Amino acid sequence: SDEAALVFDKRYYDAAHDNSWRPRFNPDQTTNDFTTGNGGITRLMLKTDLCLTMDVRNVDTDPCCVTHFEKRCRRQMRRCPMYPDLHPWMEAFEAFEEMRSSDLVTNEPFYSAFEDAWSKATSFGRMDDLRSLRESCDTK
Repeated sequence: SDEAALVFDKRYYDAAHDNSWRPRFNPDQTTNDFTTGNGGITRLMLKTDLCLTMDVRNVDTDPCCVTHFEKRCRRQMRRCPMYPDLHPWMEAFEAFEEMRSSDLVTNEPFYSAFEDAWSKATSFGRMDDLRSLRESCDTK
């Protein structure tokens, strides 16, 4: 639902996994996003998101749909390949699956992983002049 889309939780991983995504062809550009129309609601997922779950590197020249369910591709489009076990990106796929399988009530380990990443992203190398958001955004 639109309301659920506003909640910051692990449903992003569920949406990437549970929908059938087809490339959206942009004239005079390479394909850089995918769309789905499940339930009459058009949604968008970036190629950089879906590459965490399936191999979409060649979708610009050899279109495929991203789905984890048999026979859910439209118009006889082939299904994008899964990563083989020893593929260099398999670690990203495994992390994706770990986040997707997390508990929807507590969102663990998603929230823990995000907390660690956010801490690194907002403080690494910036210890001297980093201020709290509340302090830097106060209006006077």
